[in-house]
Amino acid sequence: MGGKTTTTTTTGYSVRSSADCPDCNLIYEGHTLAMPCSLAVSGLKEAPMGTRGGAWGVRGLERCGTVQRGAVPCRAVRCHAMLCHAMGPCKAVLLGLLLGALGAAACGSHSLRYFKTRMTDPGPGMPQFVIVGYVDGELLWNYNSLCRTVRPIMGWLPQEDQEHWDAETKKARDVELDFYEFLGRLQVHYNKSGGSHTLQKMIGCDILEDGSIRGYVQYAFDGRDFLAFDMDKMTFTAADAVAEISKRRWEEEGIYTEGCKHELGTICVQNLRRYLEHGKAVLKRRERPEVRVWGKEANGILTLSCRAYGFYPRPIAISWMKDGMVRDQETHWGGIVPNSDGTYHASAAIDVLPEDGDKYRCRVEHASLPQPGLFSWEPQPNLIPVVAGVVVTTVAVIASVIGLVVWKSKSGKEKKKSYEAAAGHDRESSVSAMVIV
Repeated sequence: MGGKTTTTTTTGYSVRSSADCPDCNLIYEGHTLAMPCSLAVSGLKEAPMGTRGGAWGVRGLERCGTVQRGAVPCRAVRCHAMLCHAMGPCKAVLLGLLLGALGAAACGSHSLRYFKTRMTDPGPGMPQFVIVGYVDGELLWNYNSLCRTVRPIMGWLPQEDQEHWDAETKKARDVELDFYEFLGRLQVHYNKSGGSHTLQKMIGCDILEDGSIRGYVQYAFDGRDFLAFDMDKMTFTAADAVAEISKRRWEEEGIYTEGCKHELGTICVQNLRRYLEHGKAVLKRRERPEVRVWGKEANGILTLSCRAYGFYPRPIAISWMKDGMVRDQETHWGGIVPNSDGTYHASAAIDVLPEDGDKYRCRVEHASLPQPGLFSWEPQPNLIPVVAGVVVTTVAVIASVIGLVVWKSKSGKEKKKSYEAAAGHDRESSVSAMVIV
């Protein structure tokens, strides 16, 4: 990047100040789920992008302008890919909602999800408002309150369709203002004026294999469920008394419920089909999972583990079954985790009685499989008696060989002594004969 640099590490990322521009900071990702945001001096070359460490390339063409609300000083900079996954308040609340919802689409279907987050105290240099969009579990575009511009992430997105991105930017800015007001009202209702607070919204749609549509709208306050919209019944489900206030108002007015239905059933579906058409070469890629099942017994309990490796796309369903019945309540899932090659791995475990181990099957459902696969645990045979038998046999063979060698050695020595004695007798006879003659 040029110039002398200094680095300081904070939660989840590091900030490097460049001597070329003392008022600018470069924000580096700390790990795979950290914030992929880079602020760099205008005109500098793109920095290399990596899955762990290193700066993300600066591809945005629009300058941020003046940054307010105490954010990172930003003078003549370009912003790209702001995403708050593993920093400050986000780590506790956003990441759980995000990772849980990304895997919600059924295998063979397609999904579009938008995650919107407003934070009262995100931390120094962090945006107070963030939107990220995902299609089939892949990061699509993002928006944040620092740059205030929607930026496409996937390379196959139509960059030249500026009208579409301008419309998305206008919508994102309107939502940002609504979230500022809504979170303020919730703080009053909950009597939580001070401290750090978070409002989240997940909105999305699925196109299922049979062509039917499924929509979602969910709200959370400070990491807890708040409201959820039922698209079929056109009603909201409230999690507590404060949520009931919003539920009654939105349902009585009717404008918001109709707006949700239109957003989910029309706009979201149109955008999803649009993105699927542009990214079909990538999004329709299929990689079959490699599945391994193993067991470990301890304290009278057998833990069966099922792990799927190297699959794509991200959605996958792994479940344990006993006698043909799914045992989800007893199953512990390890989540869906990305690999360095763009594929994913996931796991599921269950605790069972050792004598019932052969009754369980791991069921794996994925878009790359023509039908769900069933995988069983094959216990390793008890090798102790076999090993003991081999050891005894080996010892017996070695003992026999040693005995044979010792016997041959003794036999050889006795034969040598007999030969030497016979030779001495012959010599004595010869001498005697010579004397007699």
